[in-house]
Amino acid sequence: MLCKKYFNNKKIPVEFISFSSGESVLAYTEKIDLILLDIEMKGIDGLEVKEILRKQNKNSSIIYITNHEELIKPAFGKNVYGFLTKPFHEDELYRILDVICKDRINQKLIQIDSNTWVKKSEIKYIKAEDKYCRFYTIDMEYLIRCRIRDMEDLLQGNDFHRIHRSYIINFKYVKKIAQKIMMDDNTVLPYSRNKKEQIINSYNAYLIDNAW
Repeated sequence: MLCKKYFNNKKIPVEFISFSSGESVLAYTEKIDLILLDIEMKGIDGLEVKEILRKQNKNSSIIYITNHEELIKPAFGKNVYGFLTKPFHEDELYRILDVICKDRINQKLIQIDSNTWVKKSEIKYIKAEDKYCRFYTIDMEYLIRCRIRDMEDLLQGNDFHRIHRSYIINFKYVKKIAQKIMMDDNTVLPYSRNKKEQIINSYNAYLIDNAW
């Protein structure tokens, strides 16, 4: 499967699901990030699926597949990233997937080197080690040659905070803040004393934003 090959090469973790009809796509209740959708299907066709998803405020990216170029024009619309006319070459698909990765997947994943992508939500903390950064995630460690300042810029947002010249933490995994910061796995991390008030205020803001 070309999509699987693409994402495996990028080391982007994804789940693939096959649907037998437009009705089965619409009946699926979990979030779908990307749909390769045949325009011509029995029952609800690909054009109707797009319109129903739009009305439901679903934000799935769509790549249409068709045998008939005359169907391309009416298929244009929100979240439609491209069209593939059968038979198509893998390079055509990969060009569209590159655009989708840039626009959508990078909102959830970060590329920490040329071969490694990690979910932002699974990064617990980052520790600077000379010219490297060690990433601690929920199930792996990665040692990457990079500057912690660059990671601080990349992870901008209220989930992550630079607590020390050598540490960035994800507030999601903080257990408590006292003389030091204890993470949910009982790892204890230092923080800069002159940043204490800022860290506590940022952590409280994070808790409020994620209270519901």
